[in-house]
Amino acid sequence: MHAGHLRSLVIGDALARMFRFAGDKVITDVHFGDWGLQMGQLITELKREKPDLPYFDENFKGPYPNASPVTMDDLEVIYPRASAACKADPARLDEARKATFELQAGRPGYRALWEHFRAVSFEGVRREFDAKRGSVARPGWRSTSRQKATHSRSFCSPSITVAPSPAGNGP
Repeated sequence: MHAGHLRSLVIGDALARMFRFAGDKVITDVHFGDWGLQMGQLITELKREKPDLPYFDENFKGPYPNASPVTMDDLEVIYPRASAACKADPARLDEARKATFELQAGRPGYRALWEHFRAVSFEGVRREFDAKRGSVARPGWRSTSRQKATHSRSFCSPSITVAPSPAGNGP
């Protein structure tokens, strides 16, 4: 993990503080859980490293382990390696695209891995951000200003809902 992972969080936190200072009610939320190619890259790289994990057995009926098969340190090694391999080898890129498609189609083992990746990533970002005196809400379901339940599908993009103050102060 590096400073780039926190950039969106820091910018979002700064904006939220400015709006609050201006008197606005601000609700912040951090979204985790992208379904994109990087998830397929992680899945295929992990499969190369640990092919015997139950997540890769299409006939496995579960339940999948509660404990993640990877740590934040593992993800910080696996992802750059997987990304580089996909850039260098079109067959690896096709493999990652196929895994991404299967994840999006609901393949149970890949969905379970995605949940682990998301939880481990969230904890890593939370730990880093909290150390910088910020705060990160739990990912997942949230309510928008219209109180409509929505679910995040981006990996690490903060969103801010700003409601003008009753006195009309603020931007």
